[in-house]
Amino acid sequence: MAAAAAAQGPTSGVGTAAGPAPSGLVQHAFSATYQEEHQLFFQLVVLERQIFAWVGTAPPRLASLCLATPTRLDPVPAATSLLPGPGTADEDLVSMAQRLAKRSGRSVALSVNLPASQPLMRAFAEKRLLQELQTLQLVQQAAAMGL
Repeated sequence: MAAAAAAQGPTSGVGTAAGPAPSGLVQHAFSATYQEEHQLFFQLVVLERQIFAWVGTAPPRLASLCLATPTRLDPVPAATSLLPGPGTADEDLVSMAQRLAKRSGRSVALSVNLPASQPLMRAFAEKRLLQELQTLQLVQQAAAMGL
């Protein structure tokens, strides 16, 4: 599997990756190439205690939405599908949202508009999201999380 990340696109919106706006809102857009033929687009909206992440291909649409939030009662974040997508494996998206919430320590609203028949593409998208969250310093280190 040859997967290469494309050059990081410019940030846009109220705040930027370099620093949040006074409201605490950061909007960050980037893209990556999967197997040299699929262009994936990413959008992150970071609030004080929540991250909204969208990943998909053109045209942009909100076809699915999952929410995961860390709790004090369970090491696995609570999660659910709020907007089931047509023909998607919602369990996979809920699990992805849980992993992102656990790593970031924040609630994560996740919309993935990629084919359910492409699990490796989805895994690539999750890895790329985590890389970007690390770049933005939004991922907790394993020692800090008690892992």
